[in-house]
Order: sequence, then C-alpha cells, then structure tokens
Amino acid sequence: MPSPRCHSQNGSTQHVADLAGHAGPVYKVAFSTPKNGSYLASASFDGSIIVWENRNNDSVTWQQATQAYNQNGAAVNSVAWAPYADSKMVAGACADGSIMIAELSGGAWQVSAIPNAHDIGAMDVTWAPQVGMDQTRRLATCGCDGAVKVWMFDTSSGTWVQEGGNLVGHADWVRSCDWAPAAGLSSSATVVSAGQDGKVVVWRMVGREWVSSTVCELGKAVWCARWNSNGSMIAVTDEAQTVSLWKQVGNAWMNVG
Repeated sequence: MPSPRCHSQNGSTQHVADLAGHAGPVYKVAFSTPKNGSYLASASFDGSIIVWENRNNDSVTWQQATQAYNQNGAAVNSVAWAPYADSKMVAGACADGSIMIAELSGGAWQVSAIPNAHDIGAMDVTWAPQVGMDQTRRLATCGCDGAVKVWMFDTSSGTWVQEGGNLVGHADWVRSCDWAPAAGLSSSATVVSAGQDGKVVVWRMVGREWVSSTVCELGKAVWCARWNSNGSMIAVTDEAQTVSLWKQVGNAWMNVG
C-alpha cells in the first residue's frame, strides 16, 4: 500500500509516496500520458507489471489497479504505455522472450502476450505514436537475439503480427529501443536502438522498407538511447557512466554534449 509522505512545497521536489507491491527488484517505471488518465506502471524481476492509479489526481493517493503476471514467471525488463487516446494499454518486455500487454477493457484489465518475440529474452518495448486519424496500433521491441522487431495489431485476427523481417544491425544484445515522437518528424516511422556491441542505430521507414544509419560506435556497451520530446536529439547512456547527446547534421550524427 502507498505510504504518503509530503507534498511539493515552495517549488521544491518532495517524497510523496512509497508504492510497495513487488516481491523482487523493480527494473523500470513509466507514467501514462495525461490523456490516458493518471497511471504509473512498474516492471519487476518478480515477473509482473503493476499498474498504479492516482484516482484523486493529487500525486499522493496511489492505489494498485491491477498486477499482471508473465505466464512463465519470467522477469519483466521494461514497461511502456501506449500513447493512444482511446485506450489504456501497457506493454512489458519479458526475460522469456515474450511481450506482455495489459489493457483496460470493459472495466477490467485483460492480459495478452506476443509469445516468443525474441530468442533468449526481450529487453525493451516502445510504442509508435498516433499520427493523425490513423488507428493502427504498432510497437517495436528488441532483445538478446540482436534484433529489433516491429509489430502491428491485426484487428481481423485479434493478434499481434510482425511487420516485415527482423531489423538486424547489432552484433550482440539490443538493450534499448525508442520510437521517435511524431513532432518535428516526417511521416516516416523512426526508431533508435542501442546495443551491447556499443552501437546506436536509427531505423527509418522508407517506402516499405526499414533503412538503418549508425549514430555512433562507442566501443563499449550502450545501455539506453532515448529521443527528446520533438525527435531532434538522442540521449545515450553507456557502461562507462557517460551520457552523450547526438544530433543529426546533414547526413551525419554529431556528438553535441
């Protein structure tokens, strides 16, 4: 149960609550977008995603809305909320290679999965932004098989299907993937991936094919790569405790900080 502390006062940041519910280390947390309500999801070694709801919208009163478990008890390495205004969906990348999806439907949380999405294990998951009136649900995943994969929800079959082949540009585990926001980008889909091999790669949909460009090769394991809010810059973290910022200038990527 949450253990309230104190509010933010005089512009300072204060500890407001403890959310205790997992039986193992918590690997990642993610807030939903405001248009989806006030939710927080947490992914854990205990094989579950907990969805927490802030029903009073006061930043303090968090209650557990649901706890979804991986069917094999595998750890959930990452968690991400879908950005779509007409649904509440959260996806988790699991150590057994599956992608777990929890969706609030008809007043109850329903759990489904993309089984065997990645050999050995799935490391990260990211949702495509909603562009215009397009209602297509898409997400990208990455894993220990060295691949990035793109999935689309097929409304006719009610299942997730892989779009195209594997996006192969890494020689080791792909630890992170992030779909660029729609703001400031062309209509082409764009995903960045980061790997144990030290490479950061940007994938862009050109026509019906994904085309890759290498942002950097750091010579050390890269743990995470994330776009900024308008898709103009990528932040990269690596095993040497370094954060670097990369921006595309012409056809090249430049380290800008």
